[in-house]
Amino acid sequence: MKRYCIFILWLVFNISCSSMIEDNGRAGFEETVETATEENQEDEITKKTYSISGCIGNINQIEDITVLVNGENSLLELNNGCFVLTVSGSGSYRISIGPEEVVTVPEFIDVSVVNEDIDGLSFFVENSTGSFVHETAHDTVVHSVYYDYHQSSTVVAGSVKTPQDGKQIYASSYRNGIPLWQLQTGGIDSDEAVKIIPSENEGYALLCNSVTEDPVTSVKSSNMRLILLDPDGKIISNTVFGGLSAEKAYDMIDTDDGYLVVGSTISFAEGVNSDGIAVKFDNEGNYLWKQVYTHAGESGVTAINRDGSSTIIASYVVDSVTAKTCIMISYIDDSAQILANEVLSSSGNARPSAVRIDNDYIYITGNAFNRPSRGDDGVVIKAAQNLSEMQRIYIGNQYDDRLNDMIVMSDDTIAVAGFITKSGGYRDRDSYLLLLNEDLEMVQENIFDNNNVNDELNSLCRLPSDGYLLGGYIFGSVSDDIYLLYTDSTGRI
Repeated sequence: MKRYCIFILWLVFNISCSSMIEDNGRAGFEETVETATEENQEDEITKKTYSISGCIGNINQIEDITVLVNGENSLLELNNGCFVLTVSGSGSYRISIGPEEVVTVPEFIDVSVVNEDIDGLSFFVENSTGSFVHETAHDTVVHSVYYDYHQSSTVVAGSVKTPQDGKQIYASSYRNGIPLWQLQTGGIDSDEAVKIIPSENEGYALLCNSVTEDPVTSVKSSNMRLILLDPDGKIISNTVFGGLSAEKAYDMIDTDDGYLVVGSTISFAEGVNSDGIAVKFDNEGNYLWKQVYTHAGESGVTAINRDGSSTIIASYVVDSVTAKTCIMISYIDDSAQILANEVLSSSGNARPSAVRIDNDYIYITGNAFNRPSRGDDGVVIKAAQNLSEMQRIYIGNQYDDRLNDMIVMSDDTIAVAGFITKSGGYRDRDSYLLLLNEDLEMVQENIFDNNNVNDELNSLCRLPSDGYLLGGYIFGSVSDDIYLLYTDSTGRI
């Protein structure tokens, strides 16, 4: 079976740089990038969209950042020392720090990556769309992906199959399709990474599930694991949390004083069924405390999100009488104590995969077994700030269709990612990205058909270009491979 992959092509740039240090401590440099152009390419050039992004090392020394686009100046906002500019077509784009000219990039043509670190400034330009497959010798699945502004790279986390048919924790970082670092750690049983987010030291916090063995009794148990990495992917700390039975981590957020992890626990549950749990770690990865959410039936917390002072969690709860699985959303305080909650009724079984707070609403996405003689459907729910459900839609066809992640943009566009199954066969899944408006109406449906090859999307985030970065896996010639998509703002590649 042949696979066609789109890679960002490198161009030959003629680069000249000069750097200077001024008396007031500000650092600047001038850089020009020139490339050959062809007249017959001009029409195509003007249709392309590119992203210019970068990060400033010592932002305390920077007064402001301005950009000159075809003769017009505008101020760029700094976000944690980083700036983003989206441009379309050919032209001259000049970025300045204070009064000093920093870089001029004339005539964009399929621009790949320009990356220079001079006096604390990291600057790059890249084409905004494409796809990337990293072929591996053993099954490798991406569960979490995000775009690292400081490193100008794509960071992924998931699992890799071992020769002994177990799984190990896997994480890696890519720039322009080239691995910057890779991490593979864990035992030979069933370890996996489920979430990766930035840490306070410009490194990474990696949330994992792993199987550990008691050195005295030799009893194995499933535990949560939080690994902190430095910017080069090297392990700084590795903390295991759990009891003698089973714990499972699903999601986490960073807080002012550390990390809050949510999941399920049997070791600390009151009965024989699992209960939901929140676990707090400090910035060094040390365990601080736990909060268990007891329910009459089986339950677990699968998603968490924070917006300003509000933190919300989404759980699945099983009714002990009807055995129906429902979605419950809850506000929690800084100690993870429940402030208010609401069980969302359902005609079938439903489990949440992501929750987001945005403006006046709460959005939940997940999967539901909603109709007899059919597989799972994706579900998107809109709720008010008081947790009452306002609207719900199901997305799917005759077979299994799932929504695994979601983000909400400032214009209230909702992007959800997952997969759709075209036939009853397991190896006939296609990944897709759906864009909805605030009324949960379909704005754009993007199905990425890979010719009867199984592929799924598990995670997504926003790119500097206002496009989307999506991560999952695709079935290769002998194994599942890492699958990354870079789309434009409409979800197209």
